[in-house]
Amino acid sequence: MLEHYPKLKIGNQNRAFNSSLYKRFQFIEYSVKCDSVFCFSCRHFQSRLSNSDHVFISRGFRNWKRCHEALAKHSNCESHLQATAYYSDWRNSKKTGSVASQVQGHSSKLTERNRDVLSTLSRIGILCGRQGLALRGHRESREDPSSNGGNFLSLVQLIGLENSGFKEKLDSLPKNAMYISKESQNEILHAAVEVILDTICTEIKSASCFSVIADEARDVSRSEQMSICIRYLLGDKLCERFLEFVNMAAFDAQSLCDAIVHSLQAREFQLTKCVAQCYDGASVMSGKHAGVQQLFRERSGSPCFYVHCHAHRLNLVLVDCCKDISILSSVIGLMEAVYCFLTASVQRHAAFKQIQADDGLVPLELPMQSDTRWVCKHRAVKVFVSRFRCILATLHNLGVSGSPRERAEAKGLVAQLSSFETLFVLHLLDRILPLVNSLSTFLQRKSGDAARVCSLVDATKHALVEMRTDDAFKNMYDKVVAAANANDISEPLSASSQAETLSGAGQRKHVLPHRLDCSVVMCEVGYRQRRQSPGSNCHSLKRDMFEILDKMTGELDRRFSGNEPFLRACCTTDPSSASFLQFDEMLPIARAFAYLGIDVEKLKAQAAVALNMFRVSDHVSDTQGVLSELLKMEAAFPDLLLFVQIVLTVPIASATAERSFSTMKRVKTYLRSTMTDQRLNNLCLLAIEREMSHDILSDPSSVIDKFALLRDRRLSFV
Repeated sequence: MLEHYPKLKIGNQNRAFNSSLYKRFQFIEYSVKCDSVFCFSCRHFQSRLSNSDHVFISRGFRNWKRCHEALAKHSNCESHLQATAYYSDWRNSKKTGSVASQVQGHSSKLTERNRDVLSTLSRIGILCGRQGLALRGHRESREDPSSNGGNFLSLVQLIGLENSGFKEKLDSLPKNAMYISKESQNEILHAAVEVILDTICTEIKSASCFSVIADEARDVSRSEQMSICIRYLLGDKLCERFLEFVNMAAFDAQSLCDAIVHSLQAREFQLTKCVAQCYDGASVMSGKHAGVQQLFRERSGSPCFYVHCHAHRLNLVLVDCCKDISILSSVIGLMEAVYCFLTASVQRHAAFKQIQADDGLVPLELPMQSDTRWVCKHRAVKVFVSRFRCILATLHNLGVSGSPRERAEAKGLVAQLSSFETLFVLHLLDRILPLVNSLSTFLQRKSGDAARVCSLVDATKHALVEMRTDDAFKNMYDKVVAAANANDISEPLSASSQAETLSGAGQRKHVLPHRLDCSVVMCEVGYRQRRQSPGSNCHSLKRDMFEILDKMTGELDRRFSGNEPFLRACCTTDPSSASFLQFDEMLPIARAFAYLGIDVEKLKAQAAVALNMFRVSDHVSDTQGVLSELLKMEAAFPDLLLFVQIVLTVPIASATAERSFSTMKRVKTYLRSTMTDQRLNNLCLLAIEREMSHDILSDPSSVIDKFALLRDRRLSFV
């Protein structure tokens, strides 16, 4: 704004531009050079209309006498109004962006809203899967608060009550694209599982080798499900991952093998990288000529070793001992009878717990017996030994105050439990089963390896052999005598006759007939029944104890001697083994898997160097430690590193598959028996692979991306 404007003579007067026009007409601009006034809007945002006022655009207006009138007329013309609108839009675009950017910004906001809603819905679905909860209800309606809409919709409503922002975003979605229907729930679960499986497959493909673990079980809908799991190494971490359940319609070896191969090939695994396969000992799985192990070996083109599940082997050891030794099977059967009698009635069970409480003891439950889970036997024996007086007192009371049938059963059980022989066997089992339970517990671990199994089996056998001494029997006998006196059970012999018996005096040696010299005699034959003296009764207990120990030691030798060269080769990676890094013992595995990249000649040299290196190292105690050290020096020991990785990849038990059946039993219940196989796999994998499902629960962005790509969506998520 100038202080003085140049004057122009119009008519008889000198006139000039008046700065007060700026207040009335804010769109004008004054040109000092032209001494004229222009319209800023029309000059810079000229309208396309033909009636535009070009004076205010190109030449400028300088008739100062009629300027006010001309500007008023121009401000109301259509071309000026349109130019002003263009100018206003331009100014707004500087604040909010262009139309294209505004559309893009609005779309981004909608996408962000959609992802926020789906993120919460994904977390709800993943959480229900991890916890084994049913997602759906009886009537899935958000409007009816009295209906059971299921855990998924209930959690949606709960979060909406706690977070008003989530509720507003959910309600703003189109009614046909809220993604809370049963179909959307299934797709969310499927997307989450696909993310986990993608991670697992990537890890397996990056590993140098892997092993297959499979087992079968029947679900609540009477369908036979086969669990397929994979064991592999991720760096120095051992992983056993669940892949899927396969619903089997046929149970022959060919059908089972086809199911395993199809599951692996569907995920593009190289079957030649499979170095071992672990199943149970059923003939259809373990058959050398037409079993699954042989058929899979032919299909894979790999000499993958068959490993009979060591946990099943150990269970068979105990089952065989119980079956072949009559006194042991009698006591196990008696324990089952007492359990059934006391738990069949609420009153009997309550009476047992009350007697424990009256004695100031913590009430313990009698565990249910199972032939396939010997840890139940271990727990049952501990309860029987620690609560023996309470069990006897409960049965005594029921033998007096119960119904006629209860009294008869209770008196019969009391008569058998009050036997000194029964008490002796219970205390003997209380000594033996903890030794075996240590081995059983180790076999359930995912991180267990074949080398450690061999060492632990040998240590267990050695512990059993150490119990087979006269001193051990005497200590056991004295302990049982003290327990018998505490429970008013008569000792079968006096102290003097006991000492005579322990010294072996007065015992006639029985000689087998010569015709049985080449036979293994499991029980006495051909002898007439002898009158039992106190001394012979004690000798019988000693014989029974040694027979149980010998039978168990022999069964451990027999059951764990399969694949002997293969097991010896696995032991060469254990620093505590006498064959540690002995090349001759390593040859069976090295030659079998040379096609994976093991150079046998280089392996010999690397084993010799590594042996000298580990001899002076005192911080490596197991195969896992050997692997960790070799990974630090991979360039120096590539062949030895691959050898150790193969050994660690060999599974020792099918416990991972067994645990998957426990999850299946929790997920597929009587009320959920109609779920599809796909939904069963999705829910079980989320519950089994809890570490991975926790990662996507914390950050479900990958699940949202996978969900968006499953099929075309009404809403944008990417």
